[in-house]
Amino acid sequence: RGDGAVSFINFERDSGIALRAAKNKPQYKPEHWERVQYMDKYGNQEDPEMVCYPSGVPRMGPPNRIVQTSPKEFIFFYQRRNAVRVIPVDQPERPYEEWEGISWLGHASAQWDGDTLVIETTNFTDKTGSFDPTYTTSVGNGLTLHLTERFRRLDNDTLLYEYTVDDPT
Repeated sequence: RGDGAVSFINFERDSGIALRAAKNKPQYKPEHWERVQYMDKYGNQEDPEMVCYPSGVPRMGPPNRIVQTSPKEFIFFYQRRNAVRVIPVDQPERPYEEWEGISWLGHASAQWDGDTLVIETTNFTDKTGSFDPTYTTSVGNGLTLHLTERFRRLDNDTLLYEYTVDDPT
């Protein structure tokens, strides 16, 4: 391995550390600080993207294309890693035992709130520990994460995409 690889790793690590100092970043609980420091040093090796695993949502950003196949289903297409999400609408969430289990993209369910499509996603893989694009400060556990996405059309050319991540642990 030449100096170029080391420089790249240091650049990625250092830029991630700098981003953690940005305003309005959540503070980590003291019990997670050891993991934060570990990820500062080894985050690139543990980043799913660095080993060609899926990025996960919302890290991969908003979909590039949204197709409504019926009143009860959307399909989201993402350019990043050619990911696809099939999202049922107004369907009761099936118990964990009745579906395939945890996923990089989680288990999504959507409903309409007026003119806003709201998607609730749970049951991510435990490798989905970061929603931060830098991944360098991952301390979350994908199994406990709850993602809420909101899509609302502002005008004919603009779709507003917002998301909230809640990690009770």
